[in-house]
Amino acid sequence: MISKSIKTYLAAAGATLGFAIAGSFASSPAALAQNCQEMCPTVGQQICCPGSSQADFEHMGSQLTVVATTNGCFLVTSCIPPPPCTAQPWQVTLALQQFDGIAHDPNLGTIHWRNDPRRPASPATLRGIDKGQFPAYGTISFFAIAEIDGVPGVYRSREEVRLVNERVQSFNPFVNELYHREQGAPPISFINDQTGDEILLNDLTSLLN
Repeated sequence: MISKSIKTYLAAAGATLGFAIAGSFASSPAALAQNCQEMCPTVGQQICCPGSSQADFEHMGSQLTVVATTNGCFLVTSCIPPPPCTAQPWQVTLALQQFDGIAHDPNLGTIHWRNDPRRPASPATLRGIDKGQFPAYGTISFFAIAEIDGVPGVYRSREEVRLVNERVQSFNPFVNELYHREQGAPPISFINDQTGDEILLNDLTSLLN
């Protein structure tokens, strides 16, 4: 019974971990010639988008790969524009507002995942690598929880999940930008708050569209 519950949970967790963001940023080379204010998103702007993910989980030696669809919303909290507006490295920060998703299992039914409102995550970021606006280095961080029909308790990630993309090439919105866990990062533990059951997230990729 535990094994079946775990596999169902993994589908939900995989959806959670695949949440994505996109923004209204200036994204073309021509944008660098425009007014400086047009190179940053508006602070206070809400940005929402769908996405997809693939997550690899482990439970007592059993492996499971979950492919899911996702949706998330962020709030722009700051932006340092790219050159020539400033000599500093450009960077955008976004605060997670909410993200959730629905997955379905033929045995246990509906799985609902969402961000954990009790634990605010580190901000999502985009920062310039070279002198121009692109490529950019992106990060997404969050805590995850999941509830499963017919399974008692709530699964919560012990640690913050962090995804990166070392060569973001576009946004407004993001187009085929693949985020992943950092190489060598240890597994992320998820614990059921009633049963104490544990599963591990070994790998995760999230495609932003």
